[in-house]
Parts: sequence; structure tokens; C-alpha cells
Amino acid sequence: MIDFNFLSSANEERIYDYLNNLANYQGCFCAKSYLRFINAGTVPSADIYINGDIAVSGLEAGQMTDYIAGYPRDYNITVYAEGKTDEPLLDKIISINKNSSYTAAIAGERLDLYLLKENKQEIPPFREAVVTYTNFAPIEGAVDIYISDGTILYKDLSFGESMPSILIFPTDERFFITYTGEEDIIASTPTIQLQRATYYSLFSVLEGNEIKLNIDLNGLNYLALC
Repeated sequence: MIDFNFLSSANEERIYDYLNNLANYQGCFCAKSYLRFINAGTVPSADIYINGDIAVSGLEAGQMTDYIAGYPRDYNITVYAEGKTDEPLLDKIISINKNSSYTAAIAGERLDLYLLKENKQEIPPFREAVVTYTNFAPIEGAVDIYISDGTILYKDLSFGESMPSILIFPTDERFFITYTGEEDIIASTPTIQLQRATYYSLFSVLEGNEIKLNIDLNGLNYLALC
């Protein structure tokens, strides 16, 4: 047991390290959370306000922000067309839990905010990369996702569907998207060197009238989470 009465201010860093290490064994009590936004393509360029204050300016279709740190609570998210503040395109309340990271997508023909919580594997990955896919492209019909050797990872996915994580052997890899039941590739990622024990987020979005397939590092890899 550490007696905090005998720790000076010079030892604040030690206290912080102690509390974080203790959280790994006794359950995490960290009061922090993280949120990033992706413009899935319905709005050409968007300004995003959090609780009335501008947080993101000019987020273009298909683009994603960095993570924004905050506290676990309810937030009012308001989205406007870039440079406009007269009438919001979207106004929604979201709830953020402690010690968590989220991706919020502005998506859909009937514009909405889709909030995805990023979850770790129950058994931490050691040799594999972890990939999660969500279809944010508001298109008619369903799509399939597969990798370079033809292995189908996800099949028959409609707009708004988010799938459980899949473990993939770490190697140089590309991801491809087709309409279900068809062979023509409609989008693909660049070649990416997957790393073991690393989380990736795979999203299909619109840029103009074209479907794009984006892959990004998930915040679970590097954010200050317990």
C-alpha cells in the first residue's frame, strides 16, 4: 500500500503511473474518452460543432479527423454545410462512455450520425492484425469485402452495417469491394503492411459519386486508454 501523505508534488508522475498500473489489475477508472469524425460523403464539406462550439471546419467528403479528447458525458453534435450556420443539416445528442474511443460518421441519404465504439478483443491479439469493417456508402444493394488472395471477409452488407472484427495474418495486403454477386471491383485500398497485434478500421464511403474504401489505424493502438 502506498501512503499518499508522504508523496511530494515532485512524485506526481509516479502517482499517475501507479494509478494506471493499478487500473490494469483492479478495473479501469480512467475518466477520459476520444471521438473522431468521418464525412462519409453525403455532404460535400461540413463544419461540426460540439455543444455549440466549432470543433471541425471544412471536413470534406471521404475524409476523417484526428481523435478529439473529452470527458464521458452527453454531447450535442451539430453539423452544418461548410461556412453556414443558419440551418443545421444534423443536430443530435450522443453519449460517450469513459475510457473509450469512438468514430462518428456523418452518413446516409437521410443524414444521420452513426456512432461506433471501438472495442478490443477479449483475448488480446498477439500474432494477427485485427480488422473491422463498416459500410457507410449510401448505395442501393449490398457489397462484399475480400483480400488479395480472393478470401471473402464480409459478404452481403448493406449501408450502415458494421461487422465484428476479423483476425488476419500480418502481411502486405489490399482490400477490395464488389457488389454482392458481381465480380467487378468498385473500390480498393492501397497496399498496406498489416502489423501484428494492431487494430485497423475499414470504411466504405462516397467521394462525389464514387465509392471509396479507406483503411485507418484504430485509436485502440495508441490512445491513452487503460
